[in-house]
Amino acid sequence: MPLIIGAAAIAFIFLALLTVITLYWVLTKWHDFAKGIPAVGGALASLGDYLRQRNLEILNAIIGVAHNLISWSIDRVHDGFKLLHDLYNATILATVGQLVTQVASINAWNRLAISSRAVPGKYQPAQVHEMKRSA
Repeated sequence: MPLIIGAAAIAFIFLALLTVITLYWVLTKWHDFAKGIPAVGGALASLGDYLRQRNLEILNAIIGVAHNLISWSIDRVHDGFKLLHDLYNATILATVGQLVTQVASINAWNRLAISSRAVPGKYQPAQVHEMKRSA
């Protein structure tokens, strides 16, 4: 889920920045155009400056929100990998303990077989006799 939110935040950043930067460029060109109008040029240029400042504030807010979303999703992914790492290490430690125990028991049985001079392959387990039940 954090990866999806992170990808959505990146798409949001891209589209929002594209829109806001385009609007900023249009307002900058509007400011230059409005100054050329003789009667109302100053008022239109100041209106363009005002809108450009508000647009810059919106741009900074969008960048802040996107930064927070991406940071959150990166932290969640990192926490997930840390959990997997911890579980994997715990499993390996448990497996290593079992492996050491098994190797030690095999070694002990081999030493017992060598000390008793048992011939490999000759051992036959005893026959199990069933007890008869009396009614």
